Amino acid sequence: MNASTARELRLLREIAHYFLSGANCYFCGQPLIAELDKRFGDKRNRPVKAQLTIHHRDENHENHARENTVWTHSGCHDRALPNCRPVKRQRRC
Repeated sequence: MNASTARELRLLREIAHYFLSGANCYFCGQPLIAELDKRFGDKRNRPVKAQLTIHHRDENHENHARENTVWTHSGCHDRALPNCRPVKRQRRC
């Protein structure tokens, strides 16, 4: 991995931990990711091992408004909505 990619990965991990720490799954209410034992800002965060997805409250996958989207564990989302599958985007001419 080149240095630029490594820097970007460290930054993305830090952003994920910053925004997802303390947040709970919409369906099960459990924390989305494990709490960090390191302080924010050192860019040495562990990988985010949780499988996460975004749930659309109104089930309209075209409505990406913040108030309509919530983070969930992928497994919780699949159990709650077993028939919900991503819609393939159609090619536009």
